[in-house]
Amino acid sequence: MPTTFRVALEEFLVHRVQSTYIANALKPKEIFTRRYAGLRRRLEGYTVSAIFHLIVLMLLATITLSRGGEGFGIGTRPEGAQVSFDERDESIEDADLEDMVQDVDVTPLEVERIEQRPVTLPELATYSTPRPSSERLSKIQTRFTPTGGVGGLSGQFGNFIFGLRKTGLDVALVIDATNSMQHVIDDIKARASALVGRIQSLVPVARVGAVAFRDRGDEFLVKTRDLTFHSSKIQDWLNKLEAAGGGDYPEAVREGLEEAIDGLTWRTRSKRVIIVIGSSPPHKEDIGPIRALSREFRDAGGVVSAIDVTRRMHEQYQRKISKWLHGEEPSEISPMPEFYGEVRAAFRMIADNGGGDLAQLGSDAELTQQILFFAFGSRWEKEVSRYASDNG
Repeated sequence: MPTTFRVALEEFLVHRVQSTYIANALKPKEIFTRRYAGLRRRLEGYTVSAIFHLIVLMLLATITLSRGGEGFGIGTRPEGAQVSFDERDESIEDADLEDMVQDVDVTPLEVERIEQRPVTLPELATYSTPRPSSERLSKIQTRFTPTGGVGGLSGQFGNFIFGLRKTGLDVALVIDATNSMQHVIDDIKARASALVGRIQSLVPVARVGAVAFRDRGDEFLVKTRDLTFHSSKIQDWLNKLEAAGGGDYPEAVREGLEEAIDGLTWRTRSKRVIIVIGSSPPHKEDIGPIRALSREFRDAGGVVSAIDVTRRMHEQYQRKISKWLHGEEPSEISPMPEFYGEVRAAFRMIADNGGGDLAQLGSDAELTQQILFFAFGSRWEKEVSRYASDNG
């Protein structure tokens, strides 16, 4: 605070103090102290206010009038005033950079797209091959026909074979494996590979399977070798099969037929053939179910045929007894006992209801030859016989 101003202030205060002292009869020093403290507080407040207003005035002094308009203010302009910008010199570097950016052309990236097309494979169940001509088929060589060819077949038989080569042929042997059938099983074992080879020489896509049956209470009721293209597999299975069991006359023919129909993996479009081979009739209570099973298989497009080997068994028994008693072959074979008629009647019923054929084999007949005939059907016996003999 300036000295002159301070001296004048003190004189003024002394004068006021004196007046107050006189009026209030107080000591001058005490009155002076109180008055000075209050005045000092007020002066400090005035000083702060003065400094604040001085700063505000300095800020306002820095604000310039807007160009082209009347009045002034922050962010305000009179109505109708025009906006103008300060002009400045642009450097060469900035101008060049702007031109450079404007002149750049951005080319979109081009990517070649490969279309993925779904691959549809033919369904084997509906797939068929074109039918070859007779001339071309006659020249076909297969691994089952060393001399080759199927020429010489009759026209109808040739067409029949062509059809089987397209659709397939499945043949199942249902064999009585009880004790009296050992010689029959041995016969089939000895010729099984040749039998399959002859069938496949005509129809290379043919399959052969087998079911052996005995009777209830024996070591097994049924035993199965599924349909296969490989003669070695059916041969190995037969080599392990031995005749046993049985005892009473009827056997489990029904169970053997059921297993063949339901237990083997038949192809839908193939010619399906079941050949029952036995020397004993079924149980009487099974006659009705066997009839129904045979019809069911026939109605589904299959064929059930039967080979009765009781005559063969009777002839072999007669020869064995004659040699044992007389040391020579019998001059004639006695008539078959009546009980064998049960087998013949039952097997006839199976063949009739199964749409197939019946054969009664004697000892001079070849079992596998008859199986071969039934595999293709008895109507083609002559053609199959001639072709089979020509090819070994």
